[in-house]
Amino acid sequence: MLQAIDRLRLIHSAREKTVFILCNIPLDIPVDELVTWRELVGDSRLADALAGCEERGWDALPLAPNRLNHLFPELSTARAAERWLSKNP
Repeated sequence: MLQAIDRLRLIHSAREKTVFILCNIPLDIPVDELVTWRELVGDSRLADALAGCEERGWDALPLAPNRLNHLFPELSTARAAERWLSKNP
């Protein structure tokens, strides 16, 4: 694993490179940031909502909670839509 990361030539490069290490093997390298899997991949509901808009031929995603819960049944109430909006700014 370390050899593969070294081959990216991270130090002597004209541009900054980002490396994501997705494993549970301890490596002897400094870590700048540690995140959970959920933080890394995000919540798929926003992507699902945008895909739903595209399927329906809409140009935009309505952000009013009462419209969201009407258009997306998985958001059962306007309050659920408000919570979803607060988690997906």
